[in-house]
Amino acid sequence: MIMDTDIIEAYFEAWDLHDCDAILETYANGGSYSDPATGGKLEGAAIAEYAQALFTAFPDMSIEYIGSVEANSGLIAAPWIIFGTHDGPLMGNEATGNKIVLPGCDFIKTTEGGLIESVEGLWDIKDLYQQLGLSTT
Repeated sequence: MIMDTDIIEAYFEAWDLHDCDAILETYANGGSYSDPATGGKLEGAAIAEYAQALFTAFPDMSIEYIGSVEANSGLIAAPWIIFGTHDGPLMGNEATGNKIVLPGCDFIKTTEGGLIESVEGLWDIKDLYQQLGLSTT
């Protein structure tokens, strides 16, 4: 697998622009997304719905894409930092008004056609809850 930086940059730009349609356009048919809050793999419209829920919770959300590195296994590691203010409901919690700075990393597999096959986002959910002032128990 050869790292396709164009699709990865387009993916992060779509997140930063809060463009759910553009996020989906970076995925191959059957492509999947997961992170600590998804409860498993999401596909298709479920990815866009999850992204929209985040944009609702953090209307000023921005993502700083740090870059990407291809690992020996063919996975692409793409670290990032999310910034935002919790001004909407999130995972059953009312808005707190707290600002977050959440570092994480997406591990991305791409197809031979240059689209995303899968994204596994890793970040500390306990850190997020602490920044929001929410209980982690």
